[in-house]
Amino acid sequence: MTRAPAHLTLMRQADDAIDAIDAATQESALTPLAGAGPDDGRLAHPATRRRGAETPSLHTAEAQLLGFVADLLQAPDEAAGLVVAGVTEAAVVVLRGARDAGPGLKRATVVLPSSAHPAYFAAAETVGLVPVVVPVDLDGRAPLGAMAAAIHEDTVLVVASAPSYSHGTVDPVGWLAAATVAKGVPLHVDATSGGWAMAYAERVGRVGPSWGFAVGAVASVALDVGPETGAAADLTVVIHRDPAG
Repeated sequence: MTRAPAHLTLMRQADDAIDAIDAATQESALTPLAGAGPDDGRLAHPATRRRGAETPSLHTAEAQLLGFVADLLQAPDEAAGLVVAGVTEAAVVVLRGARDAGPGLKRATVVLPSSAHPAYFAAAETVGLVPVVVPVDLDGRAPLGAMAAAIHEDTVLVVASAPSYSHGTVDPVGWLAAATVAKGVPLHVDATSGGWAMAYAERVGRVGPSWGFAVGAVASVALDVGPETGAAADLTVVIHRDPAG
C-alpha cells in the first residue's frame, strides 16, 4: 500500500513562500515520524515502534508518510506533498500557494462555505486573501449554486470540506469541481476533520460521494494524521495533484 519515496516528489516552497513557517517548528513537527514506518498502517506513535529497528531520517519518514497518504487518497503518481504542523499551517500553505499563483490580482479572493474550518478564515487574513463566505444549506453543506455564483475573476481558490469542521457533512465535491473547472479556478478539499476515517471506510466498501483525488478536478487535499490517528504529534499532510501546485 505504501508508495516508494522515489514515486513522490516532495514539495519545497520558495523562500518567500515560507517566511511565516519557522524551520525549527517544522523539524520538531516531523520528529515523531522518525522511528516508525507507516507501511504497516501503524504510523509513527512511539508505542508502535519496532524494537531494534533502525531509525530513519526525517526526510525518509516524511517521504514514507506522504507516500502512504497519497496512496490512501488515490493520488496520481506525479502528486506532490508535504507534512506540516497541523491544520492551521496547512491552511496557510494552501492559501499562500493559491495567492502566489495569481500575483496580478489587486483583490484576490477565496470562496469557502461558512462551515469551513476556522483555520482557513485566519489563514486568509494572514496571507492577504479576502474570504467570500457562502452560507451552508439546511443540510449543513456548501450550496452548489451559491458557491459557483461566488466565483469571479479575482477568485484564486475554492475550498470544500470532507467532512466539515462544524457540521460533519461532506460538501458536494464532485459538483463543485465541475463548477471550478468551468471557471478555471482550483478546488481544495479540507479533510482534516474526519477524512482519514472516510478514506478507510471507502477501502472496506462503504459507498459515498467522491471527495478526494478520485474527483479529477480536485487540485489539493489536506488530511489530518495527528494524535487521533496514531501519530505522536499534531500533523497534517497536504497533497497536490500537480507538483507545481
